[in-house]
Amino acid sequence: MKEYSIDIDILRKDPIQIDELAGASLIVTIYDEELDDAIKVPEEWKEKVIHWNLPNPQKRSTSDLEEWVFFQEICDEIAMKVRDLESLLPSIRMN
Repeated sequence: MKEYSIDIDILRKDPIQIDELAGASLIVTIYDEELDDAIKVPEEWKEKVIHWNLPNPQKRSTSDLEEWVFFQEICDEIAMKVRDLESLLPSIRMN
């Protein structure tokens, strides 16, 4: 696996298009439950939504260095969660 430093602040931030998610078999929402607004999806999709409560490094850090370290830890945690999806996927109803 390679890691790239991508400044996401310069990327265009388009709102999530709900109609694009309609055909998804699985939706993973990632946000900090304490500091971020919840990502809302239609109630009828609740069986195909997995939420990962991960700290928001930008909102929880007091310095650039601390933010970077925090970000690295969260990247590792996301990698572990993605790996664990393999065991979860058979139990999720796929369309």
